[in-house]
Amino acid sequence: MKALFILLLTFSAAVAKADLNDEFTNFIVTYSEQSHLYGEREVKLEKFSPAQQAQLLKLATAEADIWVDTILEGDYALTNDPLTIDMVTALYQGQKLVAYQIVYSQRAFDTSNCEYDFEALDDKSSNVDEVFAQCTQGRIYGTSFVSPNLQVVERDINNIEYFEEQ
Repeated sequence: MKALFILLLTFSAAVAKADLNDEFTNFIVTYSEQSHLYGEREVKLEKFSPAQQAQLLKLATAEADIWVDTILEGDYALTNDPLTIDMVTALYQGQKLVAYQIVYSQRAFDTSNCEYDFEALDDKSSNVDEVFAQCTQGRIYGTSFVSPNLQVVERDINNIEYFEEQ
Protein backbone atom coordinates (compact mmCIF):
# COMPACT_ATOMS: atom_id res chain seq x y z
CA MET A 1 0.00 0.00 0.00
CA LYS A 2 2.83 2.38 0.89
CA ALA A 3 4.51 1.68 -2.47
CA LEU A 4 1.25 2.46 -4.30
CA PHE A 5 0.93 5.74 -2.39
CA ILE A 6 4.51 6.73 -3.31
CA LEU A 7 3.87 5.79 -6.94
CA LEU A 8 0.68 7.89 -7.03
CA LEU A 9 2.44 10.80 -5.35
CA THR A 10 5.29 10.64 -7.88
CA PHE A 11 2.81 10.40 -10.77
CA SER A 12 0.82 13.37 -9.43
CA ALA A 13 3.97 15.47 -9.18
CA ALA A 14 4.95 14.53 -12.74
CA VAL A 15 1.48 15.44 -14.03
CA ALA A 16 1.58 18.78 -12.19
CA LYS A 17 5.00 19.52 -13.67
CA ALA A 18 3.81 18.53 -17.15
CA ASP A 19 0.76 20.80 -16.76
CA LEU A 20 3.02 23.69 -15.74
CA ASN A 21 5.31 23.06 -18.71
CA ASP A 22 2.32 22.83 -21.08
CA GLU A 23 1.02 26.13 -19.69
CA PHE A 24 4.44 27.72 -20.22
CA THR A 25 4.60 26.36 -23.78
CA ASN A 26 1.15 27.81 -24.50
CA PHE A 27 2.34 31.15 -23.14
CA ILE A 28 5.37 31.13 -25.46
CA VAL A 29 3.15 30.43 -28.47
CA THR A 30 0.64 33.20 -27.70
CA TYR A 31 2.90 35.89 -26.24
CA SER A 32 4.62 36.81 -29.50
CA GLU A 33 1.28 37.55 -31.15
CA GLN A 34 -0.74 38.78 -28.18
CA SER A 35 1.70 40.38 -25.75
CA HIS A 36 -0.87 43.09 -24.99
CA LEU A 37 -2.87 40.50 -23.04
CA TYR A 38 -0.15 40.19 -20.41
CA GLY A 39 0.76 42.49 -17.56
CA GLU A 40 4.38 42.97 -16.63
CA ARG A 41 6.31 44.09 -13.60
CA GLU A 42 10.06 44.43 -13.19
CA VAL A 43 11.47 42.25 -10.41
CA LYS A 44 14.74 43.11 -8.71
CA LEU A 45 17.15 40.19 -8.88
CA GLU A 46 17.68 40.51 -5.12
CA LYS A 47 14.04 39.43 -4.59
CA PHE A 48 15.07 35.92 -5.64
CA SER A 49 16.87 33.63 -3.21
CA PRO A 50 20.58 32.93 -3.88
CA ALA A 51 19.61 29.47 -5.22
CA GLN A 52 17.02 31.02 -7.55
CA GLN A 53 19.53 33.62 -8.72
CA ALA A 54 22.00 30.84 -9.47
CA GLN A 55 19.31 28.95 -11.40
CA LEU A 56 18.42 32.03 -13.46
CA LEU A 57 22.11 32.56 -14.25
CA LYS A 58 22.47 28.89 -15.20
CA LEU A 59 19.52 29.18 -17.61
CA ALA A 60 20.80 32.47 -19.07
CA THR A 61 24.26 30.96 -19.58
CA ALA A 62 22.77 27.97 -21.38
CA GLU A 63 20.79 30.33 -23.62
CA ALA A 64 23.88 32.45 -24.34
CA ASP A 65 25.69 29.33 -25.57
CA ILE A 66 23.80 29.72 -28.88
CA TRP A 67 25.63 33.00 -29.52
CA VAL A 68 28.47 30.93 -30.98
CA ASP A 69 26.12 30.00 -33.84
CA THR A 70 24.48 33.41 -34.16
CA ILE A 71 25.97 36.81 -33.32
CA LEU A 72 29.50 35.52 -32.66
CA GLU A 73 29.67 34.19 -36.21
CA GLY A 74 29.82 37.86 -37.20
CA ASP A 75 32.22 40.58 -36.17
CA TYR A 76 31.95 40.23 -32.41
CA ALA A 77 34.09 38.64 -29.71
CA LEU A 78 33.25 38.03 -26.06
CA THR A 79 35.54 38.91 -23.19
CA ASN A 80 36.26 36.54 -20.33
CA ASP A 81 33.97 38.59 -18.07
CA PRO A 82 31.04 36.64 -16.64
CA LEU A 83 27.56 36.80 -18.10
CA THR A 84 25.22 38.96 -16.03
CA ILE A 85 21.46 39.12 -15.64
CA ASP A 86 20.48 42.72 -16.31
CA MET A 87 16.72 42.63 -15.89
CA VAL A 88 13.94 40.29 -14.81
CA THR A 89 10.32 41.05 -15.69
CA ALA A 90 7.41 39.06 -14.27
CA LEU A 91 4.66 38.45 -16.85
CA TYR A 92 1.09 37.96 -15.69
CA GLN A 93 -2.13 36.82 -17.25
CA GLY A 94 -4.63 38.49 -14.96
CA GLN A 95 -3.25 37.87 -11.47
CA LYS A 96 -1.44 34.66 -12.41
CA LEU A 97 2.33 34.64 -12.95
CA VAL A 98 2.91 32.84 -16.26
CA ALA A 99 6.60 33.54 -16.96
CA TYR A 100 9.63 35.67 -16.35
CA GLN A 101 11.43 37.49 -19.12
CA ILE A 102 15.15 37.79 -18.48
CA VAL A 103 17.65 40.06 -20.21
CA TYR A 104 21.28 39.00 -19.87
CA SER A 105 24.53 40.27 -21.31
CA GLN A 106 28.26 39.86 -21.52
CA ARG A 107 31.00 42.36 -22.30
CA ALA A 108 32.18 42.07 -25.90
CA PHE A 109 34.01 43.80 -28.73
CA ASP A 110 32.92 44.76 -32.24
CA THR A 111 35.85 43.63 -34.38
CA SER A 112 34.53 44.84 -37.75
CA ASN A 113 36.54 48.08 -37.91
CA CYS A 114 39.74 47.33 -36.04
CA GLU A 115 42.96 45.43 -36.37
CA TYR A 116 43.96 42.78 -33.88
CA ASP A 117 46.30 39.81 -33.62
CA PHE A 118 44.02 36.83 -34.25
CA GLU A 119 46.78 34.34 -33.37
CA ALA A 120 47.22 35.94 -29.94
CA LEU A 121 43.79 34.57 -29.04
CA ASP A 122 45.20 31.03 -29.22
CA ASP A 123 47.38 31.82 -26.21
CA LYS A 124 45.25 31.09 -23.13
CA SER A 125 47.22 33.64 -21.11
CA SER A 126 46.58 36.50 -23.56
CA ASN A 127 44.70 39.52 -22.26
CA VAL A 128 41.54 39.88 -24.37
CA ASP A 129 41.29 43.58 -23.53
CA GLU A 130 44.79 44.13 -24.91
CA VAL A 131 44.18 42.02 -28.03
CA PHE A 132 41.04 44.00 -28.88
CA ALA A 133 42.29 47.38 -27.59
CA GLN A 134 41.58 49.07 -30.95
CA CYS A 135 38.06 47.62 -31.23
CA THR A 136 34.73 49.07 -30.12
CA GLN A 137 33.73 47.86 -26.67
CA GLY A 138 30.16 47.08 -25.69
CA ARG A 139 27.89 44.26 -24.58
CA ILE A 140 25.99 41.48 -26.30
CA TYR A 141 22.44 41.19 -24.98
CA GLY A 142 20.01 38.29 -25.13
CA THR A 143 16.43 37.82 -23.96
CA SER A 144 14.63 34.64 -22.90
CA PHE A 145 11.48 33.53 -21.15
CA VAL A 146 11.68 31.39 -18.01
CA SER A 147 8.87 29.32 -16.52
CA PRO A 148 7.54 30.36 -13.09
CA ASN A 149 9.25 27.34 -11.48
CA LEU A 150 12.59 28.42 -13.06
CA GLN A 151 13.00 25.04 -14.76
CA VAL A 152 12.20 25.73 -18.42
CA VAL A 153 13.72 28.42 -20.62
CA GLU A 154 12.91 29.53 -24.17
CA ARG A 155 14.69 32.10 -26.30
CA ASP A 156 12.63 35.22 -27.06
CA ILE A 157 12.64 35.02 -30.86
CA ASN A 158 11.23 38.54 -31.12
CA ASN A 159 14.24 39.98 -29.27
CA ILE A 160 17.26 38.26 -30.77
CA GLU A 161 20.73 38.94 -29.41
CA TYR A 162 22.39 42.22 -30.33
CA PHE A 163 25.54 44.23 -29.66
CA GLU A 164 25.32 47.63 -27.99
CA GLU A 165 28.31 49.96 -27.93
CA GLN A 166 29.30 51.36 -24.53
